Amino acid sequence: MSQPRKNVRLSNERGAVLPYLIVVVFFLSFVWILGLSRTTSELQGVGASRRATDQFYAADTALAVSWENKGSWLNNALQQAIENKDWDNAVVANLTMYDEDGNLLETLATVDVDENFWGRLQFRPIQDEDEDKAAEFGLPVQRHEVPPPEGSGFGMSKFVVSRFGVNAVSPDGSREIQAGVWVLRGK
Repeated sequence: MSQPRKNVRLSNERGAVLPYLIVVVFFLSFVWILGLSRTTSELQGVGASRRATDQFYAADTALAVSWENKGSWLNNALQQAIENKDWDNAVVANLTMYDEDGNLLETLATVDVDENFWGRLQFRPIQDEDEDKAAEFGLPVQRHEVPPPEGSGFGMSKFVVSRFGVNAVSPDGSREIQAGVWVLRGK
């Protein structure tokens, strides 16, 4: 290539590529940073949703375990408090459950989250004696003992249904589930 032709080509380009290249790099960097921040916030939202779901299921599991092992909380001390209408002491909380052989099943009390912690449980009788106490815990004001449902096969003369309110709280305290429990007992 001859020297005069080379000079002509360079003088016509005038260096316009550099500003365009800087604008394109800036725009692509902006899009990359925007996409990265959006991804980070989405991951944080998914993580928070997962933690909330885990806490709900921990409380729900505590409720299921307590129902399966109702002999652990439906004890003589609770029955005595109910018979005496001592509603302040008719509460079972911070429960440790044992099986029939005396082996520890689960501790349903305040335990470190790293250990096998299901949640915090409280059992209260549903009653109509102290309306303020029932309202304090969000329980209905109803009789504690009622006859078995019609058609259940259990006679009213030999059986009674006892009603309880059970609160299950997740390990971090963010979720609480309340359920009504009916226990069929002989008179």
